[in-house]
Amino acid sequence: MFYITFSDLADLYENSEFGSRIGRIAAESLFIHKQAQQIELLNKTAEQRYRQLLEKEPHVVRRVPLKYIASYLGINAESLSRIRKKVAR
Repeated sequence: MFYITFSDLADLYENSEFGSRIGRIAAESLFIHKQAQQIELLNKTAEQRYRQLLEKEPHVVRRVPLKYIASYLGINAESLSRIRKKVAR
């Protein structure tokens, strides 16, 4: 894992065209991902979102605590438990 302080990041953006471009691309990518997640919250059921997560990122479901998965899906842990039980059948 890498990390950078905010002041070093600001310096990189200010003094490096390449750093500025990488930062912009990363910010745009994160924005697009977050927007897609918000659209899914509005257009898909919790079960559909869970099934999609299982399909696209099965390792996440195995490694991340359920309370965080529930939060990511926009539901509470009890609802996730019911969905997981239903999907397992």
